[in-house]
Amino acid sequence: LDGEGFFEVSKNKSNPFIVKTEKYDIKVWGTTFNLLAYSGKGIFETSLLEGSVEIFKSDNDKGVIIRPDERIFLKDKHLVIAPIENTDHFLWKEGIISFENESFEEIVNKLELYFDLKIDVKSDNIMNYRCTGKFRTKDGVEHILRVLQLRNKFSYSIDDKQNIITIE
Repeated sequence: LDGEGFFEVSKNKSNPFIVKTEKYDIKVWGTTFNLLAYSGKGIFETSLLEGSVEIFKSDNDKGVIIRPDERIFLKDKHLVIAPIENTDHFLWKEGIISFENESFEEIVNKLELYFDLKIDVKSDNIMNYRCTGKFRTKDGVEHILRVLQLRNKFSYSIDDKQNIITIE
């Protein structure tokens, strides 16, 4: 997988389902989980809603098992286990992007992934903004930026040829 996927896997103890990503593989025996794994970006996160999953490197037999309502993610090149803080994140599968008290930097990162574009932020002050909201992906990135402008002072320009949005 290169991207984000939501999986509902039927139980089969004798034949596990394995999802391979650039960094880790996920072994599943019947479960519901979300997987975020973008190649070349250092992004890896698995969130478990039901059942159990084992996260392991391809060259290693022993992995890390997480429990329902836990997530495991890559931080500073190490796997960290933490509780799932907000299940609204999984609304992406229904075409909704959700932010809850997230930094502008985190929002920019998500928008770049979901809309496959580059966002260049020219001001460090903007990165300190914190935002909460839910947006339909079909409304597009421009709609999201216009709504964020209602509470946060910034301007933006779009270069369609280069697929870059510049925020100042």
